[in-house]
Amino acid sequence: MRLTSWMVVVCVLLATPSDAQTTVTASAHTTLQTLFDREWEWELTQDPLWASYLGDRRWNDRWPDMTLPAIAARQAHRQAVLKDLAAIPLDRLSSANRTNYEIFKQQNDMSVEGYQHRYHLIRTSTLDGVQNTEQLIDSLRFQTVKDYEDWLARLDAFPAYMDQNIALMREGMNTNVLLPKVIVQLR
Repeated sequence: MRLTSWMVVVCVLLATPSDAQTTVTASAHTTLQTLFDREWEWELTQDPLWASYLGDRRWNDRWPDMTLPAIAARQAHRQAVLKDLAAIPLDRLSSANRTNYEIFKQQNDMSVEGYQHRYHLIRTSTLDGVQNTEQLIDSLRFQTVKDYEDWLARLDAFPAYMDQNIALMREGMNTNVLLPKVIVQLR
């Protein structure tokens, strides 16, 4: 009888997470959340247009830096993020956080892979591209003097942004990274 009681106590202890295990789980969650928060801010700084569409006004005076060195730096950053993510023990995350982890990983994997295939050289599509930048104005709020000053600064910087996009398209032409002709054919 005492052996059975002892086995029950051992089973209960094994089934109950220890403080150390709970701490590791909380630590993994905190590390993951910190990474998400850091990368959210980083993404907004890298894509001021997206930030503007989301209503974040902090970069309303800027366009994304689309130079090859800036794009390469973003690629290196995303590769480092994937290493940071791999260091988080997946088995220590809740089911919901494992899902968040996997989605975040997939998004970064796709960005890294897209760079390797030089997808950044394709600058236009039917829904996105420098030819659609006028759509941005519909998402901006003009309520303060700064809102107008930011818009004027952004307009002043537009020629440089356009030149960056043209340079990428030319690089795409030189390296044969182009959309299929049928996609861009006029009817």
